[in-house]
Parts: sequence; C-alpha cells; structure tokens
Amino acid sequence: MVQLLKSLSTPIVWILAFMVTGLMLARLLRKRPASKVGWRLTFFGTFVLYFFSFKPVANLLVYSLECKYHAPPAEALATLDAVVILAGGLHPPCEFRDYPEVSGATYSRLFNGVRAFKQSGAKTLILSGGVLVANSESEAEIMGVWPENWEFPKIKP
Repeated sequence: MVQLLKSLSTPIVWILAFMVTGLMLARLLRKRPASKVGWRLTFFGTFVLYFFSFKPVANLLVYSLECKYHAPPAEALATLDAVVILAGGLHPPCEFRDYPEVSGATYSRLFNGVRAFKQSGAKTLILSGGVLVANSESEAEIMGVWPENWEFPKIKP
C-alpha cells in the first residue's frame, strides 16, 4: 500500500493523469461545452511536462536537490578505505567517435571521484558500470582508461 502511494505521489504520474483525463473528457463529451475542460486539462498537462523538460528548469530542479549535499571534509576523506564511482552512461562509437566515451554525468562522477581518491587515504578505487550493448566493453572498463596526462585543478583546503 505504501509503495502504491509513493508511486502516485510523483509529479509525472499527476501530469500524465491530467493528460489522460483531459483526452478522455474531450473524447467522451464531444461537441458539448464541457469538452473544453478536457482540452484544457490536456493542454495544461502537456504544457507542464514541456516546461519541466527545458534544460534550465530541469537543471534548477536538480540543483535544488544537489545543493543540500556538500563535499566531505578532508578529515572524512582521510578515513576512507575505498572510493566507488558509479557510471552514468556513455556515448557509443559512431562516425564522429572511433571509441566509446563517457557521458557528461559519468565524466563528472569520474572526475570528482578520482579527485576524492587522490585526496583520500583510500587504497582501492572501484569503477562500477555494466555492459550496455552486447559484445562491447562495460562502462567500468571505459572509465578505467583515464588519460595519465590529465591535470586536476589544485584544491584549496
């Protein structure tokens, strides 16, 4: 019961409910003045979904969640035994790319994870990621090919 309530509380469920209800009202009440309510609900749901899909709005919403979590202090990093970096996707090879590359989310995680690993006392770095396409390298293997000559910015204590 709790799982059902949790899944019904997500915004996408409400947006889709507005759109489906609007389409059903518009279809069932054809040529009646009340059918305008259905079209308005459909338009409202479509507009909200479109609005929240804009990159600046989506980034602002994500930032409002991410800004609550700060980088750990140096004292906490010194106590680590291992650093785990989770993959976040990659770009497959294509006509412009001879080999797969990590996506923006994976790059950010990899960059900050390696930086935290270098600052910490950890002896183990774990790269996590699965195989997206059969008979290809896993995300973890692609992340493991980190260029040795990349310089990390100096971090002020």
